[in-house]
Amino acid sequence: MNHGKNYQIADFEKISPVNCSCGQTQRAFLDDQDKTASFHIVKISDSGRKHYHKKMTEIYYILDGEGILELDEDE
Repeated sequence: MNHGKNYQIADFEKISPVNCSCGQTQRAFLDDQDKTASFHIVKISDSGRKHYHKKMTEIYYILDGEGILELDEDE
């Protein structure tokens, strides 16, 4: 990441995946001082668990695969 500039760059080839409730994720821009946004690449596993966030908005852009996305009880 490039700090001290008006922009940041994330190289996802250098960001190690970590386990999450959905499967595995690579997370960028978590240290943004303004907490405006972060960016996650998530690989959903068969053992992914339903969850919610009280103070966060998530935007999903599905690249491939098959499954059911549930938002506020809607599928």
